[in-house]
Amino acid sequence: MKLRFLPLALSLLLLTGCGPKRIDGSSDEAFKKSLESMGKSLSEDERKELTEGIMALALDGMNIFQMGAAPGLAEQSMREKLNGKSFADIQAAIAVMKAERAAEQLKRDKEAAEAKAKAAAKKKLQIETEVAELEAEKAKAEADAVALSKFEVSRSRFYFSESGYRQSPTIELSVKNGLPVAVSRVYFKAVLSSPGRSIPWVDDTFNYSISGGLEPSEEATWKLSPNMFSEWGKAPKDRQDMVLTVELTKVDGPDGKALFDGAFRDSKKERLERLKTTLAKGDFTPGFFE
Repeated sequence: MKLRFLPLALSLLLLTGCGPKRIDGSSDEAFKKSLESMGKSLSEDERKELTEGIMALALDGMNIFQMGAAPGLAEQSMREKLNGKSFADIQAAIAVMKAERAAEQLKRDKEAAEAKAKAAAKKKLQIETEVAELEAEKAKAEADAVALSKFEVSRSRFYFSESGYRQSPTIELSVKNGLPVAVSRVYFKAVLSSPGRSIPWVDDTFNYSISGGLEPSEEATWKLSPNMFSEWGKAPKDRQDMVLTVELTKVDGPDGKALFDGAFRDSKKERLERLKTTLAKGDFTPGFFE
């Protein structure tokens, strides 16, 4: 929006001479004449300073919406703010305005810095809390894995058994419960592979509910029948070199609740390492949580 007083303000740069040294803001005409007189008494640099000063004072505290709604508001504001002021007064007013703006900006910067520091401290605490939880979970999983090693799997085989006119996948396990408590269900991670092959035939998990449970020191041999339409059923029937490796990951006690759980998932391991790296770097800038 073009202000009516802008050409007048810019014209001060071309004026020379001397005259009244105070602004009369009682009317548009008086304002114009007193401003011209003041401009004549100033040097070129001072007239430039005056032009910039009256613009800054006139627009101080106004916004574009106010100016659009009332086009004459800026001119009126300028007359009121400059009325009775000398060039020295205008310089002082500009200095005060700049100081106030600087103080306001300093306050905003300080508040922003405090908010950033608070957010960083909160994020650091969140990371430390999660790291502690994951470390505790990892320690428990490691202790449980040691305990689970007492439940022995002495033999593991995979083959296809004849069942009528079809061959059914079969997992055969021989086990001994070396734990001091009865076990009602077992959970395994299993890999079926052949020597010399980099990709296993099957990489899967399964669990088995033990009928009547398995008491401490008891032994058993189980023949389990995986779903023939699963990956187990797709294993080659003509390979005699397939080796079944099983790892016990969890057992349920006599009450059906998890007794030992030695699994600490890879995703949790990776997250724990990422969080520990973040703590070591000390970068807690708020943003997307790791």
